[in-house]
Amino acid sequence: MIGSHGGRAHVPVTGGGHVYLFAHEGARATLLAMPRDGSAVKKLGRVTTAEPPRALVVQGTSAFFTLPKRLMQLPLEGGELRELASEIGRPLASSQGKLYALRCSAKEDADELVRIDAAGGALASVARIPRTNKNAKCEYRALAVTGAAAYVSDWTGRRILKLALNDGAMTVLAEKQPFPGRIMPSATAVVFQAAAGIRRVDENSGEVGTLSREGAMPFESLAWDERHLYVLSTPAYAERDSLFRLPHDGGKREDLGSFPGTDMVTGDKRVDVAVDDQCVYIAHDGPNYTEILARGK
Repeated sequence: MIGSHGGRAHVPVTGGGHVYLFAHEGARATLLAMPRDGSAVKKLGRVTTAEPPRALVVQGTSAFFTLPKRLMQLPLEGGELRELASEIGRPLASSQGKLYALRCSAKEDADELVRIDAAGGALASVARIPRTNKNAKCEYRALAVTGAAAYVSDWTGRRILKLALNDGAMTVLAEKQPFPGRIMPSATAVVFQAAAGIRRVDENSGEVGTLSREGAMPFESLAWDERHLYVLSTPAYAERDSLFRLPHDGGKREDLGSFPGTDMVTGDKRVDVAVDDQCVYIAHDGPNYTEILARGK
């Protein structure tokens, strides 16, 4: 364990030798930086909110996150909390100094991919996402951005989308994918989670295949580095959770550890997995605390 704090863990990310996360308790969320060397946990700021932040990206000198329908910015070294945009959904992503988000308005029949300069600036529309159902709830589970495109998992529409950053052109890469989750784009293919496990779609042929039955949504979390996919499995009512990894092409599973739960229904829970150049991390919470567990790669 590299650090702990009161509250419930939410959305860990890594950067600069730290794990950043929110600990939510009552009507307050505290942004924490837990150094991976196990030194003192840093409290970076507090936000008054009945609901926990739903997304978190740390870029440059700021943390960006969403509260219900709002995109917020909080300086890491102290400063005022700022609202950057409204009608913003859950996933966020950053690329080349820009922040990307999804904006959903009940007045429109399409959602938008929007871009904001992380240093501050006007919000710009990048692409439109026509809804499969005009009355559907705004529900996107992942957003990944490369140099030329953004990739989106559309939970409600059960599809994986590619959005060109230069002209907003939308390509449906995969359809009829129940519970689409996190997305890992590569040069010619996109790996993503779904109810059937970890899947792969070839961008040239459009062929969709299954890399592994492991990593299935919605009870498994996915992270990755340049060589492996890391899966945190937290099945409902199971006596133990497990952490394992797979090569990018699927291959043989390597077990990294398992964790007993104190209460299979409402007790201890591993809520997410993150990875950096040295370690894989698990965010673990109980009724009144949050902690980060670290394992060397």
